[in-house]
Amino acid sequence: MKTLSPLSNFALMLFFTFFLSSCKDLFDRVSHEEFEKTEFAEITLADLGDIADQAYLIATVGLKSLETEQPKFGVCTIITLDTLASPRRMIIDYGTVNCLCRDGKYRRGTIIVTFTGPYRKTGTVTTHTFNEFFVNDNKLEGTRTVTNKGPNNTGSFEFEIEAAVKITLKEEKGAMEWNTKHLRTWIQGYNTREWKDDVYTITGGGNFNWAKGSVSRTIIVPLRKEATCQHFVSGTVKIVPSARQERLLDYGDGTCDNVATVTIGNQTYTIKLR
Repeated sequence: MKTLSPLSNFALMLFFTFFLSSCKDLFDRVSHEEFEKTEFAEITLADLGDIADQAYLIATVGLKSLETEQPKFGVCTIITLDTLASPRRMIIDYGTVNCLCRDGKYRRGTIIVTFTGPYRKTGTVTTHTFNEFFVNDNKLEGTRTVTNKGPNNTGSFEFEIEAAVKITLKEEKGAMEWNTKHLRTWIQGYNTREWKDDVYTITGGGNFNWAKGSVSRTIIVPLRKEATCQHFVSGTVKIVPSARQERLLDYGDGTCDNVATVTIGNQTYTIKLR
């Protein structure tokens, strides 16, 4: 049997070290990109609920968006509410050029919201559609439907949310498709007209398809969304990509920040949410 020289052994060891390191770097890049995109889709859809709620509040109390601290709007936002139409109709217009909103995101285009009755009335169905609507230059198309299921056994109102949305990304060709079914429970702030005290929990899951494959997301521990925080503050999601190992995304202990952890096998990584 031929014996390798010490130099050959060293070279071989370097090769495998480099190979494994390169694979790990590629794996981490793919994983991180996957988390960023699914997180963007998830939080963008959650934001739509806040946008509609805050717009309805502005329209019904007779204020212009620029006179409030509503974070999802800027001075360029125009809100029109038509309660005589059937179904009722609200148009949230950010204009044709990017509008810098108070949450730091750029939006343009129009969200059309139709609703069969008052938002807080059990049985009301609210539907969101879009006309050339962009968030940070990412285009949204499709439909999001919210059904008020009424109070649960603890008295908190629940909303069933179904979304079939296509997001065309600004930085690459192609798009990602997002199909979800969630239950949103309004656990704090329901009985006030102040948006800042609103807190929701979200359960359910969905499927996400993009150029690099498909991903299923199932919420294991309910996601907690506070109106004053840009990201989810707690909760865990099981993510199962096609042809890759499942992973667990943990949003943390309730602190309002952009830090989350991802566990893949026995390895845990810290990531920053955008």
